[in-house]
Amino acid sequence: MLNLSQVFRFIALFAILLTGPLASASGVEWSGNYRFEFVNIGNSELDSEKSSKEYMLHHLVLRPRIVASDGLNIYSRFNIFNSSVTDQVGQTLGGDTMGETTFEDSAVTTDRQNPETILVNELYLTLNNEFGQLIVGRVPIHFGLGIAYNKGDGAFDHYFDNRDMVAYKMVFGNIRVTPSLAKTVEGRLNSGAEDASEYNLQVDYTNPGNQLAMGLFYQMRRVNKAAINTNINNLIGGASSTISEDASFNQLGVYVDRDRENYRIGFEAQFRDGKSGIKTALGDSVEYKGTGLALEFEHRPQGKSFVWGIKAGQATGDDSGSDKSYDGFIFDRNYDIAMMLFNHQLGNADFLQTGFIGGGGQGGANGNTGYDVEAISNATYIAPYFNYQWKPKWLVTAKFVTGTLNQEFNDGDTDLGFEVDLGLNYKSDDNFVWVNEVGFFTPGKAFEGGSSNFDTDSALGFVSKIAITF
Repeated sequence: MLNLSQVFRFIALFAILLTGPLASASGVEWSGNYRFEFVNIGNSELDSEKSSKEYMLHHLVLRPRIVASDGLNIYSRFNIFNSSVTDQVGQTLGGDTMGETTFEDSAVTTDRQNPETILVNELYLTLNNEFGQLIVGRVPIHFGLGIAYNKGDGAFDHYFDNRDMVAYKMVFGNIRVTPSLAKTVEGRLNSGAEDASEYNLQVDYTNPGNQLAMGLFYQMRRVNKAAINTNINNLIGGASSTISEDASFNQLGVYVDRDRENYRIGFEAQFRDGKSGIKTALGDSVEYKGTGLALEFEHRPQGKSFVWGIKAGQATGDDSGSDKSYDGFIFDRNYDIAMMLFNHQLGNADFLQTGFIGGGGQGGANGNTGYDVEAISNATYIAPYFNYQWKPKWLVTAKFVTGTLNQEFNDGDTDLGFEVDLGLNYKSDDNFVWVNEVGFFTPGKAFEGGSSNFDTDSALGFVSKIAITF
């Protein structure tokens, strides 16, 4: 029987043979974007200390495309001035000074910053032939509204999703069918006992005539026991849980999106279930379960200078009273509905159950010092908004966001409170945008944490940011 790597090689060789000889490279095309952001979040801990989180950062993305021949292209993506290898947040101004190994490099006397490295999170080729398109390499993935799979192409997106994969896209009129094999972890080359792999199928339908798009994404992830992170059993399964078996779980996503001249409506649903590879202290297998739902609607009255819309959705939370399953679902961090809520850490505890990805309020001595590491999880939300085209290049925005926890913290309340965001944006053309936004958040009783009785003072935030695309 062929193993996964042999299947990859077979598909690649077969597709190359179909295309015939290749001509020499004909050129390189560049695109990308630069952004600068100023962020001030006042009292994100929601307590009486009234501390303020403030920073500036900037970031450059370069996307080269090498046109090797007709039908053969090589794509890549460079992150320049980045904060880590796992995101594209950017580098804070003053956040990377020279180490104090000498007097010259001390914070008191230094005249320079540390040099930065270039991080590459995409590198793949596409090969077109009469049967479809072969895609090989580290490939960005995106689906539907982006609540689960989001490639991070937005002007101010700070995160990205990708896979090392071999995929083949087949086109049948308005329908595209793309099966793919992805390797997320490669262990010892002479054994598959430390590997993690995905078997994916994506089906998309796009009809430009009636502006209708819909799709399905089915993912089967198989993770060998030896490849499971040794810390995960400290997060789920309860005390004394152990990594005891292979993980095997599936995720199904569906979406519908219709974008007409005077309105747009979109919906996405994600469902995950399977085995985590963890067993409780009593020997019960811990299951993965979780559901995410998102609805977007926007009305654009003809002949008017305003639009209004609403975003609503739900992400399941984990029931802390049961160790036999992890029921939470965490949206992609690029999917934002407010300036602070579900975007920046708020409060003194992990009310949204996002500590898995570095979110969750901390408060106390640590403080909420993360960037926009928060995400929609363990919550039901609704966010109506109103945009007014004040002048040809100026847009006034207003949002109201509220929600409830699906699983309360420490037997407390579920009310998350509400946030009001007001913005003034300048857009000279499709290549330049300047966003200014002020937000006011009034926390609900959920942030008291039940018997923990945390403070619930309000928070005030301000953001000013620019993005230049080319």
